[in-house]
Amino acid sequence: MLENLRETIISLSGLTDKVNKNYNFFFDETINIRGFSLTTTGFNNDESKFFVLGGIVVEEEIPTRTLDLLWDSIPESKKQDELKFKTIKQGAKDFPSILKKPYFQEVINWLYENNYWIHFQYMDNFYYSTVDIIDSLPMASSLGSIEHSRHFKTALYRAIKYDKEKSLDIFISNKYPDVKNPALFLSSIEELIDNYMKSDEYEAYYFEREDNTLKIIQREISQFKNQDLPFLVDNEAGKLIEEYYQLYLQRIILFNRAKLIFDHEVEVEKELNKLNIEKKNFRFVESSISKAKEKSEFIDEKTHKLVQLSDIVVGIMGMFLSYINSDATRFMKDINEASNWSEKQWEVYDKWISVINNSIRENSSFKMAVADEFLEYQFNFFTGESFKKCRGIDFKR
Repeated sequence: MLENLRETIISLSGLTDKVNKNYNFFFDETINIRGFSLTTTGFNNDESKFFVLGGIVVEEEIPTRTLDLLWDSIPESKKQDELKFKTIKQGAKDFPSILKKPYFQEVINWLYENNYWIHFQYMDNFYYSTVDIIDSLPMASSLGSIEHSRHFKTALYRAIKYDKEKSLDIFISNKYPDVKNPALFLSSIEELIDNYMKSDEYEAYYFEREDNTLKIIQREISQFKNQDLPFLVDNEAGKLIEEYYQLYLQRIILFNRAKLIFDHEVEVEKELNKLNIEKKNFRFVESSISKAKEKSEFIDEKTHKLVQLSDIVVGIMGMFLSYINSDATRFMKDINEASNWSEKQWEVYDKWISVINNSIRENSSFKMAVADEFLEYQFNFFTGESFKKCRGIDFKR
């Protein structure tokens, strides 16, 4: 069963045979809120913060001396049992600020100069919470590829996100995702789409491109309004994302010839233990060396340090995603401010982007995203040549 799922993922995603390589993955996560839910007033957590799972990945073993050099470059590491992202960011509140921090620079230099890879999966909780609406419509079976399906899910998500307050009222009053009255719920969604299609945002993107995606969704809703919504029944009202173990499972299944080392996550481990995973190519460990020894699960110093380094990697990625996940107004503001970055900031930024792109060149599966198209456009913009052209431009002229 799991092998069939693996083949489906490979086929739908157009992945290469590089997923069969004998990599060594090290994992940690950031912003794990142990579930994403509706409350009486909104969400239980900030929906703009993404869940990120990732870390370091290697094919050949990292020499102990090379890893020691990184630890030696960060004086605080000698005072701590476990090196964490909190230490590396040195109080930075956002991504432009962290580019100035010496410890962050040491980590990026080390990754860049040694040509090491990173891997990362990220999830936009709000976006993922809306995809079952499209998946519940009859049209879903004819959408084909993941990218084509995401185009429709993005369009609906943008309409929902445009009037977040009204959307949340609709979700809460309909006990989403346990919808009892599909006709009432879908009529409300139709109204959200109507309002969005009158907005400047819609005019700027969809209308000018003669994109009729939202009109297709409206027709589908109108035609099948009185039918059941198969993915929006028999759920717990308000519980949008119960756990994130599916992202762990996806990695375990996809890279079934690799070795995967995860930082302990009790709830994830419970869920995975319920599954019949024949080939146990993974294990969970304490990232802290002293705690690992106490629990008799110490492997070697290098392994536990690489899990700690993975915490740093996902922390950086989370901060980067928060930076690029902006609306049109903040997007222009960020570009304007970046034109005034120091040479050192640009140097460090270029190295960070090189680490990302070098990793994706090695294996496109090192990056996986559950997010809408707009975020992916921005990810590609900020990791491509276009953003670099902002360097030194005077936007005030």
